[in-house]
Amino acid sequence: DSTIMSEPALPQTGEAPKNVKLFVGQIGRNTVEDDMKALLGKYGSVMDVNIIKDKITGTSKGCCFVVMSSRSEAQAAITGLDKQHSMPGMPNAIQVSFAKGEGGGPAAAATSLEPER
Repeated sequence: DSTIMSEPALPQTGEAPKNVKLFVGQIGRNTVEDDMKALLGKYGSVMDVNIIKDKITGTSKGCCFVVMSSRSEAQAAITGLDKQHSMPGMPNAIQVSFAKGEGGGPAAAATSLEPER
């Protein structure tokens, strides 16, 4: 009697996580969460915005983390906004990238490696 035991289904490698965190720099000290939701909402669903603030003064440090609902929406926001949009009162364009730990996906990781010689 041979009984086949099935393994629980595991996510396939390369399957993107549902929520993806972005780092956004050069947002300006007066930027609020709603400003970022409106700006990045053009590219997809904004799940959360966390503006980084000074622990003592409570003022913005000019950067934030934004959680988008999918990797494709996050990539669209990077493509559409990184170094192309300036916030009011800011001389430099915002910088939008995947947050550390989110990575740029397998293709980005592979292209960043030096070829062996």
